[in-house]
Amino acid sequence: MIRNILSLILCLTLGFFPCIAEVLDSSGKPSQTVVEIFSIFDQALGDEPNLNKYNQYAQSRFLRPKNAERDTLETKKFYQQLLGGLSKKSKEDLLTDFDNLEFVRAIYPHSSTPNYILVMGSTVMNQRYRIKFLNDLVATGNLNVTDQTQIVFLVGDRPLFDSETSEAFMNPSPEYPVRQGWVTPKELPKNELDIPEFLWDQMLLDPKLRKAKPIFIQASKRKGTTRSDTGDTVVGWIDQHQVKPGLCLIISSNPHILRQKLVVETLFNNKGFRGFSFDAAGPAYPLDKNDLDGDLGQLLDTLARTLYQEVTLRKLISQDAPAPKNPSWLLENH
Repeated sequence: MIRNILSLILCLTLGFFPCIAEVLDSSGKPSQTVVEIFSIFDQALGDEPNLNKYNQYAQSRFLRPKNAERDTLETKKFYQQLLGGLSKKSKEDLLTDFDNLEFVRAIYPHSSTPNYILVMGSTVMNQRYRIKFLNDLVATGNLNVTDQTQIVFLVGDRPLFDSETSEAFMNPSPEYPVRQGWVTPKELPKNELDIPEFLWDQMLLDPKLRKAKPIFIQASKRKGTTRSDTGDTVVGWIDQHQVKPGLCLIISSNPHILRQKLVVETLFNNKGFRGFSFDAAGPAYPLDKNDLDGDLGQLLDTLARTLYQEVTLRKLISQDAPAPKNPSWLLENH
């Protein structure tokens, strides 16, 4: 209760900006909103909610098929089947619950003066979306970038998706203006590794942000994996640079904001780094009005991964329980 009151006061102080929500209450149990989501699938789950029980249910029911990307036909069919028995009202209630959980709306930072700004890698479309959000925070004075602020793009080795066409790189919509004098490079990016530098050079940025000299972490994929993940990029940054204690602001986009904050926090604890605090922010989830099942599928998948991350982090910081081994999907990039 005290934490909720303090969070409300902080939100009011920041000008009614939404603060990042939690999936657990102050006692470590699933929040009432999470209980409502699970109860839509099984009313019995509303009786005596338990984190471990909810996590096990989510891993078995809500995760997309193993090794399948979000937009594949396999994933779409999986969630159409999962959601097929629900009425339209139940699906709309689910979407409302996820918005109340703050997996849909834009989330703004608590502090305007972080030491580190960690921009999470993604597709060219999402990466542009995140950079614009960061730029708008700086342009409006809600985020201060100084010579001491370290901006880090955490990018991993991933082949481009079919949707990441030359058109997507060269012709952004009017809300993403290209800076005057930008010259098209001889070659467009062929891998996620090259996307942030391309966009940073291309996009019209506020002068306060433009003068910053960001760090681009390009993490190689590990043997036996098809792509690098968030863990690879964060570890690459920690290992390659002299990272001193401070406040890390993670820039992602919904519905991934809370989960990626927990991922970074878990990795820092795994590395034994102390003295760091973590905040997270990012733009809203761009819902597709013509694909409610697809939107809900991604939200359910993200909730499952978030709950697992909560379990992992809590076991890691517990004095009497070791951290579980991370499954291959846990630290995926977005």
